[in-house]
Amino acid sequence: ALTVSMLERKARVYAVEIDPIASRILDKHLGDNPLFTLINEDILNTDLSFLKSGCKVISNLPYHITSPIIAKLADYHPIFSEIIIMVQKEMAERIMAEPPSSNRSSFSIFTSYFFNNLYCFRYFKIIPYLISFRHIKAFFVVFYTCFEGGKRRKKRKSCF
Repeated sequence: ALTVSMLERKARVYAVEIDPIASRILDKHLGDNPLFTLINEDILNTDLSFLKSGCKVISNLPYHITSPIIAKLADYHPIFSEIIIMVQKEMAERIMAEPPSSNRSSFSIFTSYFFNNLYCFRYFKIIPYLISFRHIKAFFVVFYTCFEGGKRRKKRKSCF
């Protein structure tokens, strides 16, 4: 529904889908639209350098690979004007955690400093959280790297 809505607004849409069944459905219903391109592969192995500067990412991310996908998108930070993702409540709480929350991790530090203007909101109780990242800061990639790519086992104080 979101993809169709973007196409109706004449947006150029690149859909990255690893699931072959979902890919066939997308191709069947949207494949003839000249504004739609289907990339049938794993987003973590996809080279996104073909995207034009100023584009936006709008995605519903699977819980188990949300962190690696956000880190992957950060690698291409100069391209994106905004990243809007839909995530489960637990992941939203982890991303948005502020001190002294027990959910605070190297990944929440990464997202709060690598990305400016971080917003999180929910429309209805049944809908996952929407998070928006804007104006990415490249400097904090180094900080994120110090925490071994977001693994929670390493605490901030053990790095200093």
